[in-house]
Amino acid sequence: MAERVDHRSYARQGVEKIPTIHMGVAATQMERKGITTGRGNKNREIAHTNGILLGIRAKLIQFKDWMKEVIMPTAPSTLIDIVRDILGGTERRTKCGSTAAKSLLQFMQENNIRTLPELREKVSEVQH
Repeated sequence: MAERVDHRSYARQGVEKIPTIHMGVAATQMERKGITTGRGNKNREIAHTNGILLGIRAKLIQFKDWMKEVIMPTAPSTLIDIVRDILGGTERRTKCGSTAAKSLLQFMQENNIRTLPELREKVSEVQH
């Protein structure tokens, strides 16, 4: 099956990832020979960042699903409180790994994110 090329930007297509930069013939040939280039390094950095964003989105989906399954007697006031609650070893448990939850908590604390809309805004910032 042939791949289709879409001239629209990722944003216009609704694709939530950072686009790589065009390498050009010379840089592509150098990279194939094992010679690193600035553009190649930038594309590897973008690919790494896209992987992180994909992981964060996956964990957010898991958190959303988990919150639908669990009826919380007293709902935490912020998203960061929910993550702290998960890590605190309370009765309520998540299907997400504690390492992922710790990473998410650290990311949220470093970026002063307290709500889901703030998290979405930060992910959007990183993408653009």
